[in-house]
Amino acid sequence: MMSAPMPENEAERLAALRAYEVLDTPPEESFDRITRFATQIFNVPTAVISLVDSDREWFKSACGTASTHGDRTNSFCGHAILANDVFVVEDALQDDRFADNPAVMGESIRFYAGAPLCTAQGANIGVLCLRSPHPRRFSERDREMLNALAASTMTELDLRVSKARAEAACRARTRFFANLGHEIRTPMTAIIGFTDLLTHDELSGAQRQEALRTIKRNSEQLLGILSDVLDLSRLESGRIDLHWNNVRMNNIFDDLRSMFEWRAKEKDIELRIDVARNVPLVLRTDSTRLMQILINLVSNAIRYTKEGAVDVLVSYAEPTGRLMVEVRDTGVGMNDKFLKRVFMPFEQAKTSRTRERGGIGLGLAISLALSEAMGGELTASSAPGVGSVFRLSLPVASGALGKSEEPRMDVVEGGLETDVLHGRNILVAEDGRDNQRLIAFVLEREGANVTIVNNGALAVQRLQEEPAAYDLVLMDMQMPVLDGYSATRQIRDRGLDTPVIALTAHAMDGDRQRCLDAGCDEFLTKPIDRDKLVEVLVRFAQKSSSKPAAA
Repeated sequence: MMSAPMPENEAERLAALRAYEVLDTPPEESFDRITRFATQIFNVPTAVISLVDSDREWFKSACGTASTHGDRTNSFCGHAILANDVFVVEDALQDDRFADNPAVMGESIRFYAGAPLCTAQGANIGVLCLRSPHPRRFSERDREMLNALAASTMTELDLRVSKARAEAACRARTRFFANLGHEIRTPMTAIIGFTDLLTHDELSGAQRQEALRTIKRNSEQLLGILSDVLDLSRLESGRIDLHWNNVRMNNIFDDLRSMFEWRAKEKDIELRIDVARNVPLVLRTDSTRLMQILINLVSNAIRYTKEGAVDVLVSYAEPTGRLMVEVRDTGVGMNDKFLKRVFMPFEQAKTSRTRERGGIGLGLAISLALSEAMGGELTASSAPGVGSVFRLSLPVASGALGKSEEPRMDVVEGGLETDVLHGRNILVAEDGRDNQRLIAFVLEREGANVTIVNNGALAVQRLQEEPAAYDLVLMDMQMPVLDGYSATRQIRDRGLDTPVIALTAHAMDGDRQRCLDAGCDEFLTKPIDRDKLVEVLVRFAQKSSSKPAAA
């Protein structure tokens, strides 16, 4: 008896087999139907779907035999997986490889034909085989039909995987949205509760300030949750845009320190950031996305560390031009099972450990996707009770600061003279009454004259009637009658060059370009950031040609 040699791609083949997660599963009618059909059309007593494991063949379906598995060493299927076509033994007693095989000598197998079950990547994970105690001929047409049945078997296996993944994704999303509802209700409870106190109760000045701080803090937490969900949506749809700029590395890590130092002190743990001397002063990367990844990693590390320290180790691999960041903690750590899922969206949120410490389980999934979009990688290692290490590696290029980029990207050079809004006439097109009041309040405090209309058609009409009356237009993009996109296009079609600032609740990456394509000069997202709103309006007021200020 001659045992089959191991395939050259045995490791990859076994990995492909196990990825189907089908070994040792209960019988399924879709596979039993195939083996029954095979016995009928080929007129043989036995047909088997045999999956060839490392030391055994396991039968997903077997018609005509009660066996559920066999020894790979003695198997015909071990030979069949080496072939790219149907493997046929018309009379095993006449074949030196099988003449002394126990199954042949026991007269249960004289004829064998097996078509490989081949994955899309070319791995033969098993065989659809026919067996008979009688020798027989096997024609070319028989080969074609058996190959077709083997292909149908693979289709069933692939459908089984797709169905299992879809069901798992559905369960994960259900768990996620249940947890998301909880995470949204928690800050909303504080916001509504303290708002109610401010409205109905007599509070001291200190109590009112504390209530307002609580409302603001919980509003920012709620916005962070919504931003994570939107980021995940962008990444899953492939709509993430990267914006490369020259970045001062010391600014990035100084900001990171100031952002989290107080949180570490609150938990009585150390936050240590060590930047190696060889890290260039200026690197070219997407500063916003880099900061987002670092915030997620450090936030997680602090969240799961009760005592000890969180270390951020920054280095630069000069030969490969990669920025290397390690975030180490002495927290609770993770076992191997959880570590395999830690970067998966929706999965993290279902654990009680995560619920105890807050978070909805999207930060690491987003960070991994961002690092890959930037051409890098993010990996993790961990041990329960010891802590975790997350390693970020990003390709970067040495940069040089231009005038517009010194010294920080989030500070407007030379500052802003906000009094330039004094006496300026600003047309606001916004249909939300509360937003109308908020915008008017902010701009009137800066000395601007504010005119409000509640749809795009009225904005176009006002500008057409008095084209020189307004210095700036603040345009909501989603309004009744005529939306902001159409209104802006009509304004530009009429030859009017009044600066139009888009204001929208749509925060996807493509939305900015859509606004600019419609003719807007700048793009702002809701919720309204007062300082950012004033900064942008001042910038365009400074750029606009001098117009007679209102008396």
